[in-house]
Amino acid sequence: MFYTTLAQAHAVALVAALVFFVLAEILILGARGGRHMLARAALLVGDAGGLLAGLGVLGGIALVAIGPWPLLSSWLLASFALMAILLAVGRVLVSPWENRWKAAVRAGSSTEIAALSVERRALFGRATMIALFVLIMVVMSAKPTLFH
Repeated sequence: MFYTTLAQAHAVALVAALVFFVLAEILILGARGGRHMLARAALLVGDAGGLLAGLGVLGGIALVAIGPWPLLSSWLLASFALMAILLAVGRVLVSPWENRWKAAVRAGSSTEIAALSVERRALFGRATMIALFVLIMVVMSAKPTLFH
C-alpha cells in the first residue's frame, strides 16, 4: 500500500514538473519582446518545476530503496545513464544561460530578457532536457515491457 502511494506521488510530481517546464518555455517564448512580467512568470514556473522534479527524484530513490527492483536492472541503468546526460546538458548548455536569465529578470532588463529569450544554444539545451526528462519517464514507466 505504501509503495503504491509513493509510486503515485512520484509519478504526479514528475508529470507536474514536466508541465511546469513546458509552461516555462512557453512563457520564455512570450518574453521575446522583452516582456518582464512573462519572464518573471517563466522564472517562477521553472523554479516550481525544478522543485517538483526534485521531489519526484526523491520519491524515485525511495521507490528503488524499498521496491523489488535490483539496482542493476537494465531499465534502471538506462535511466541513470539518461539522467547523467540530462545533467551534463543542463550544466553545459543551460546553466550559464539560466544564470544570465535570472540576473536579467531580477534587474528588469527588457533588452537582456529579449536577447536571452531567443538564444538558440540555450533553447536547444532546454528542449533537449525536456526530451530527456520525457524519455526517462517513459523508460521508468515501461520498465517491465521494454527491458526483458
